[in-house]
Amino acid sequence: MVHHKPHPILSELRSVRLGWKITQEELAYRSGVSHTCISNAERGERSPTFNNVTAIAEALGYEIVLKPKF
Repeated sequence: MVHHKPHPILSELRSVRLGWKITQEELAYRSGVSHTCISNAERGERSPTFNNVTAIAEALGYEIVLKPKF
């Protein structure tokens, strides 16, 4: 399996999770996203869907906001 560097958003969410001392299992419970998906995303093995990233962020008290680049 090829490992890639996780997206910066996922790296930031992982840092928040670790800072709050929340396990991947607890985050899975809070977000409704499987532990496997969270683990794979944090290690850069798979890219989660936008809905899963949003659910993870919201479970950590963040929201994903899209804005134009121009």
